[in-house]
Amino acid sequence: MASPWSVNGINLARAYWSRVVRPVLAEHRPAVPRAAARIGSGSDVLGLDDQMSRDHDWGLRLQIFVPESEKADILTVLHHHLPDEFAGPAHPVRVHRAGRAHSRSRRPQR
Repeated sequence: MASPWSVNGINLARAYWSRVVRPVLAEHRPAVPRAAARIGSGSDVLGLDDQMSRDHDWGLRLQIFVPESEKADILTVLHHHLPDEFAGPAHPVRVHRAGRAHSRSRRPQR
């Protein structure tokens, strides 16, 4: 993967989904329906982020949508199988459940 300064946020999210998250879910929960996106606020959502926008609230973000009944199980799978970082230390991996933005927790070290 290119350096963090040569990749925009939407492409970073796309690469993370296709190289890491999708394979984890395909292996551990193949029957669970899912979708992924990068939605919300920020110039990276539109692919308009640049070096200047990376000095504030920029980084690896990806929203994964699963049925409500599967959320807890999917969070457990992700906590156990995602790497600590993606594309270098500039992009730490954090997992949190929607609606609990203040409980953003790093997954435990193995």
